[in-house]
Amino acid sequence: MIRAFKHVVSTQSINYRLVIAGPVAEPPYHRSLELLLRQEGIVDRVTFWGELPYSAMPGLYRSAELFVLPSLVETFGHPLVEAMASGLPVITTDLPASREICGDAALYFRPGDEAELVDKIHLVLKDTETRDAPRAAGLGRALVRIPGKLSTDSGEVVH
Repeated sequence: MIRAFKHVVSTQSINYRLVIAGPVAEPPYHRSLELLLRQEGIVDRVTFWGELPYSAMPGLYRSAELFVLPSLVETFGHPLVEAMASGLPVITTDLPASREICGDAALYFRPGDEAELVDKIHLVLKDTETRDAPRAAGLGRALVRIPGKLSTDSGEVVH
């Protein structure tokens, strides 16, 4: 994701930022990511927010242009449902669980295929139809996935 992001920001005139949210489960891996950011020269374009309270997630989703989940293994991806419920275009790895969750409401790339991920991100950022079409489908998919747990007025995930 980090290398794909570097490629995207090097070819776009808009000042995008990458926000990575979630707990640091493996400190050595996190340190390797920080080293990669320094090597790629994009430390100032990436923020690690760590673990956030669930109540902060709707605001995080609202502040995003798109949501990318480059997971190599996925069971039930709550972040995918939350992103769809927030009306974000979703890009995720082409895994059976991701397809079951998102259906036609996401763009998919092969696991580990950085070039394909870059292409999908560019497509979402440049093409309004590609960006907007999955939004309505995503909200519909999210309502099916977690019925009774969404506010249909705002699209925010609520309990």
